[in-house]
Amino acid sequence: MKYQAILFDLDGTLMPMSNQTFIDMYIPSLANYLAEYVEPKTLIKAMWDALEIMLQDQSDRINEAIFFEEFGKRIGDQTLRKLEPMFEEYYRTEFSILKKGMDDNENMIEAISLLKEKGYRLIIATNPMFPKVAVSKRIEYSGLNEDDFEFVSNYSIHTACKPSVKYYEEVLSKNNLRANRCLMVGNDVIEDMVVKKLGMDAWLLTDYIEHPEAENVADWTGSREEFLNRLQEVL
Repeated sequence: MKYQAILFDLDGTLMPMSNQTFIDMYIPSLANYLAEYVEPKTLIKAMWDALEIMLQDQSDRINEAIFFEEFGKRIGDQTLRKLEPMFEEYYRTEFSILKKGMDDNENMIEAISLLKEKGYRLIIATNPMFPKVAVSKRIEYSGLNEDDFEFVSNYSIHTACKPSVKYYEEVLSKNNLRANRCLMVGNDVIEDMVVKKLGMDAWLLTDYIEHPEAENVADWTGSREEFLNRLQEVL
């Protein structure tokens, strides 16, 4: 098995936690942290609305700019100015609550170590909905070393989100990669396996599978343990 690079989703792939558990822990925690400035229900609705617009946007604007523009429309510019530094502070302090909801991650830690040892270029191809600090912290909480990854997606450097192929095209372009020489590893049948449209190989992880009702077009399907076992067989 030889690829130019291997792309990994984060939540439910490298990070041992289901998407629903992540949402259930993250959203209330953030809302409570910022409750002094915005009523929690108002904040949560404003965030979801802004994120939805960011996800659907087809322009060439940076995701971060779209999010804060739409978020500001809903909470007011003055409140937004107060909140922006508070987001950063939250991710550096209270975001660690996620560790309480994480499962064992030894299989993926060992898989990354093995791939790194064999000289593969590794990329975090997470949906770019968060700032770099929030992505970095999730990598850390997963027991992984960010330095092992050549590129880490975040909302400050992308103009598209999953499942748009434009997002993956940006990842490939930024790293001078060809789709047909890369492997995508993810747990979402729709958002991650869409890389097949670009001619990329794909492995669907089933431990925290998302959208299992959709057609599975992956080249390989299996658990995190099976993924590690396969790597040990072919590397």
